[in-house]
Amino acid sequence: MKIEEFRDFSIGDYHRLFKEKKLSPLELVNLFLERIKAKIKEKIKVVLEKAGFYNRGQFWGWMRDRKEYNKLMEKAGYIDINDGFIETDSQRTYFIEGHNR
Repeated sequence: MKIEEFRDFSIGDYHRLFKEKKLSPLELVNLFLERIKAKIKEKIKVVLEKAGFYNRGQFWGWMRDRKEYNKLMEKAGYIDINDGFIETDSQRTYFIEGHNR
C-alpha cells in the first residue's frame, strides 16, 4: 500500500489496519512520521507566507480581474452571478458562482 492512501486516516483506522496485520509496525511508524512531516511542512509554509518569504501560488496559474470573470460567466449563460473571496488564516481564495438560465 502507498503512503498517500493513508493521509486522511484517523488513528482508529491505523490501529485497525495494524490489528488486522495489513500494516507492519515499521509501516505504521513510517505512516505516522510521514503524516507528521506533512503537517509540519504545511504549518511552516503558512508562517513563511505570512512573513512574505513564500508564495504558494494560485490554483489556476493566472489571475484575471473580477470584471473579466463576471463577463465570462455572463457569456457562458449564467445569471445571478455572485463573486467574492473566502479568507482563512493562511490564504485568500476567489470564488464565483451563478445560476443557469
